Amino acid sequence: MPTVNVALPRSLMASARQFWGWWTEELRSAAPEAVRRWTKPVPRAEIEPARAGTIVDVERDGLGERHVEERPLEELDAEGWSQLHTLVAGTRARIVLAPPDVFVTRLTLPAAARGRLRTAVSLRLGQIAPVNPEQLAWSCRIVGESGRELEVAVAMARRERIEAVAALFEARAMAPPPMVARIGVETIELASGADGSHTPERRQRRHAAVLAALLLASIPATSWTAATLLAWVEERHALALHEDLAPRLAAERALAREAQTRSALRIVLELPSATSLIEGLALGLPDSAFAVSAERHYDGRFTFEAQTTDRAALESAVAESELLASVHSANVAPIDGEAVRLSFAGMPR
Repeated sequence: MPTVNVALPRSLMASARQFWGWWTEELRSAAPEAVRRWTKPVPRAEIEPARAGTIVDVERDGLGERHVEERPLEELDAEGWSQLHTLVAGTRARIVLAPPDVFVTRLTLPAAARGRLRTAVSLRLGQIAPVNPEQLAWSCRIVGESGRELEVAVAMARRERIEAVAALFEARAMAPPPMVARIGVETIELASGADGSHTPERRQRRHAAVLAALLLASIPATSWTAATLLAWVEERHALALHEDLAPRLAAERALAREAQTRSALRIVLELPSATSLIEGLALGLPDSAFAVSAERHYDGRFTFEAQTTDRAALESAVAESELLASVHSANVAPIDGEAVRLSFAGMPR
């Protein structure tokens, strides 16, 4: 099956590392104090063996200490090795090889070589290595990129020297730490080893830190699950409440509609009938007037027209009528002679 290599842009990888650093710091700050103590950076130690002596740099809690021994590793006695063991105990140690034990150079390769970087470098190793490549332990890493080219740093050391340094530690019952070469502020690992990060205490701390990180990282999912569950419970409760109250609400709505109907009918039923209005109109008009037309409207209003030769007597008679007292003249039209026709409209009592 063919292998497909997908290379992420360096800017994206840098952003991802930056986000991961920020997120882990946020999680760490949110963790309990006991867990934060477990997740503190592990002390580090760097051993630099040289021909003129040995340098040990130790960093604990952000503070660095440098210890200089004028004797090289090969000349340390039992006391010197005991002191070295004490210095690096409990730290993540590594051996930093420096010239002439290590040789560092740079290559320019096409960007297409990113997916098979070690293979591409091995094809050029014979041209850049100071000795036969079979005698070397080497490693490489990308340190720059420009257009379609990669800048690759290659570090190499004699395999014989690496094995000799490792044998010095093994002879003192100490696990050899990893061996690296510096490239600026970064390093390249040339040989693996025990860096002190796999002790039972470290594993316990790492497991606790991972567990705490997982618990904290699961807060959004846990909150969403809890919110969803609570919403579901509230929805079920609301549905049950609705089912329980629905008959009561329906009955209340029916009673309200019935009350509205009764109220509307009461207004209509309390109004005088058309017959009584016409009768009252006929009896209430003075002798000088007579009704021309009368109409009872659907909204209860009563309108009629009357013709008279004595307007004042007609209006007075309408005002004194028990049924027509609230009906008032709305229009006056003159007729031949002294006769006038009055239009009355209003809501009868």
